Amino acid sequence: MKKTILPSRLDNLISVLNPVDIFIDVGSDHGYASSYVLENQLAKRVIATDIHALPAQRTSNYLKQQGFSDYSQVLCVDGLSSIRVRKSDAVLIAGMGGYEIIHILTDALDGNSIELGATFLLQPQRSFRELRSFLADRGFEIRDERIARDKDKYYVGILAVYNGRAYQTDIISAVLGPVIISERPCYFELFMKDRLETLKKEVLGQPELCPVLEYVEKVIQSL
Repeated sequence: MKKTILPSRLDNLISVLNPVDIFIDVGSDHGYASSYVLENQLAKRVIATDIHALPAQRTSNYLKQQGFSDYSQVLCVDGLSSIRVRKSDAVLIAGMGGYEIIHILTDALDGNSIELGATFLLQPQRSFRELRSFLADRGFEIRDERIARDKDKYYVGILAVYNGRAYQTDIISAVLGPVIISERPCYFELFMKDRLETLKKEVLGQPELCPVLEYVEKVIQSL
């Protein structure tokens, strides 16, 4: 069996995962993340889902090729539909926008299918502010955040645990990330400079982002 190699954005995110019972890979595409966690003993079983039949079949084929048919289940469903996420499980949702992730989590919460203590690995492509605000409102504690660089783009991964306790978040933390601000992980300086250029454009149509832009400018001056 040839070992699965993940793109750096996913490898960086999954590196924060402690071993779990079931790893649930939402929007699995090729199934690489599902196979990787089994190859590295990060989960006893995996459930891979995709809303489209072709990616679901690709995932099934890859897991079979890697010898994991007996340790995996592939479902062609929307998000976490029909899946119960237990406290001993972890869910990966990556490669989609923040609003799509919010939709998936909202449906699961409304169906009472997420147990307290469940772990979530999230990597939105956009709408970080909205996603982090949602996590705060619905009781997902952000415990870690990592920055990855892949093909000259920066990706932020979030590790959150569902405890059901809502909390307040300010706009700076919502946009940039509370752990990124406090811990300054790898690529922090480059990420801040990249966000500066983006914020200069965004603030023209969203003046409420002015405090975030000012904060980033001060951080860069102090580096």
